[in-house]
Amino acid sequence: MKLPPLRTLDGAPDAGPPRKAKGVRGEGRSINVASAKCLYLALLLALLAFIVFSAGACWGVLHPNLMHRPRLPDVRGVKNQENTHLQEAMDSEDRNASKGELEEEHASRLPTGQHLLVDINHIDPNFLSSEELLTEATYELIHASNLVLLSFHCLQRVVGVSCAGLLKESHITLRTWPNYGAILLDLFTRDREPLISVLPIVEKLFAVPNRELSEEPRLVWSHQLRGFREDDELFANPFEQDLGQETLQKHRPDWVKTLLASDETNFQQVDVYELEKPNSLPDKVLYLDGFAQSSLLGEIQYHEALVHPAMISHPNPRRVAIIGGAEGATLREVLKHKSVKEVVMVEIDEEEVDICEEYLPEWSDCSDFSEEESCFDDERATVIFADAFGWFIDRYSSEETDEAKFDCIIMDALDPDKFVSIVGSLYKSDAFVRSLFNGLSEEGVVSVARKRPRLKSSRATLTSTSTTYQFVMQSGQCDSLADPAEDSGPSQDEIHMFAALKSVGFQSSHYYAEAHSHYLDPWCYLLMFKDAKSRANWYKTSAEIEVELHKRLLRTKSGKPALRFFDASEMIGYQFSPKPDEVTYCRKQDTPWECDGFEEYVVGSHSESGKSCLASPNSVTVIEDLHEWTAKNNASSIGNELASAATIAQDQGSCNIDRNVVMFSPVFERHLKQVCARKIVGVRRGR
Repeated sequence: MKLPPLRTLDGAPDAGPPRKAKGVRGEGRSINVASAKCLYLALLLALLAFIVFSAGACWGVLHPNLMHRPRLPDVRGVKNQENTHLQEAMDSEDRNASKGELEEEHASRLPTGQHLLVDINHIDPNFLSSEELLTEATYELIHASNLVLLSFHCLQRVVGVSCAGLLKESHITLRTWPNYGAILLDLFTRDREPLISVLPIVEKLFAVPNRELSEEPRLVWSHQLRGFREDDELFANPFEQDLGQETLQKHRPDWVKTLLASDETNFQQVDVYELEKPNSLPDKVLYLDGFAQSSLLGEIQYHEALVHPAMISHPNPRRVAIIGGAEGATLREVLKHKSVKEVVMVEIDEEEVDICEEYLPEWSDCSDFSEEESCFDDERATVIFADAFGWFIDRYSSEETDEAKFDCIIMDALDPDKFVSIVGSLYKSDAFVRSLFNGLSEEGVVSVARKRPRLKSSRATLTSTSTTYQFVMQSGQCDSLADPAEDSGPSQDEIHMFAALKSVGFQSSHYYAEAHSHYLDPWCYLLMFKDAKSRANWYKTSAEIEVELHKRLLRTKSGKPALRFFDASEMIGYQFSPKPDEVTYCRKQDTPWECDGFEEYVVGSHSESGKSCLASPNSVTVIEDLHEWTAKNNASSIGNELASAATIAQDQGSCNIDRNVVMFSPVFERHLKQVCARKIVGVRRGR
């Protein structure tokens, strides 16, 4: 039976198997071989894919954190794009950069960096055990800190999680202990923006409270500069100064430090920290360019010692000038005096005043004796935001001035930058000192906080209309017994200042120290009288000082004493120069004669010694006072010896206290009064 022909899908009859074309041999066989090869290659690729997939699955079982970590941003494209932009920027800088930009680029390549260590406890254990949450927090921290993360990995451990990230700038690491509710974070970068600014971000992201505990998370942190800096940059960074050495580098669980304010004004870096130290009351500290300026636990002692010796030494201070004093504490102490009718405070940095008012309100609190809560609002106070040094020179450069003069000028200004050349010119020039002299009334007094000169600051300071001014005496702590002679080392600028004081006509100068201002060393002050006759007020007795304080100070609303530390006993101690000043004074290359057996010259009659002394005029006043006593008590023998001492003190001339000399001898100031008094006591007892 004949079968019908097969049909294709379109209904056409099947043509049957293909036939060979004439003239073409083996074509059908070659096509079959090619198909077999393709099938074999496909099977081989499938087998290879299966092997790779199986290997990956096995690795995922061994390292589940690598397979199941959260999806992270792809940084490779970002990295390549940033590298391109960086190279373009560097090429542009090479072509167009100024000298300053090149120096900055050079500094960025130095082997330096900054290290931030943060420890936090009382954290939620679930957060500390989650690689995903820790990774997300780390990425947010890196993004908010303007850093670049190249890679980041976490590893689940038996207890807790360890994470490490490679930054373009350096690295970041985390280690958690969920059973203790603790995490340790380590962030290291090159010198860029200060890492202190990321602390609030760290606290926000990682200090996740444990709801089962009543305690809030607590941060223990420290910041330290690392590496090797060039010599001229060692002291340019505020973190190299007191701020870094005494506060930021401390890493102790019983020492809590909280940043209250950090701002760079037009003139300086201002930082305010709240500190809680073991075995100490809570404290606040103000830092300017990294240098500790004032603390809550020491500011009252400091400002009372600065203000009241000068105010008490003037018979009736009515008009007072304050140079500096942004915290408002110097103003506070001046306003406590009833006699004061006007206080002119000249401060260059208005932003610093605003910061102090907000974060250090205790410094400017006058509410206990004034109608106003803030001393800046007292009707007697006038605050001028200007360069105080230029302000004085513009108004009091000449003796013939129409400006009202001051009974007392109190210096509470910034420390000088002794490596700025213009400062050395100021020390050798009497322009500013003369303006102080001309700005004082006849019985005027100048009070200055005298400090050891600080080293280089990175900022230009205190600009007037024509130049930059700073004052030498606001420059460090008191001398120590280990310091070199005052005519060498960091004290040489004081020699220039005394030469300026001598040239303008100040007739008396006194050093005194306050050791309880919460600084690491005693704080020294310098007080100068315009008229030699006024210095007698400096040597008032304890009883006289107590009476003056009672008469002059305003009564407080609380009934508490107006002064907390300064009293008559303290004032008696201020009448004598610190012992280290005498020691460093006598270390001069040309040793002053009074440093060798001073008592011998005073007690024995040695007017023919042939030696001269440039004595402080207040020492002459002591001699004159003792002369008066001997005249009243017929102690002629003591009178002869005093005449001998006076002859020596005035360079073998007559005892003329009106002579305009400003010579300072701490040897005389410490010993002359005692030696003469001891001799008088001996006369009283018939010796």
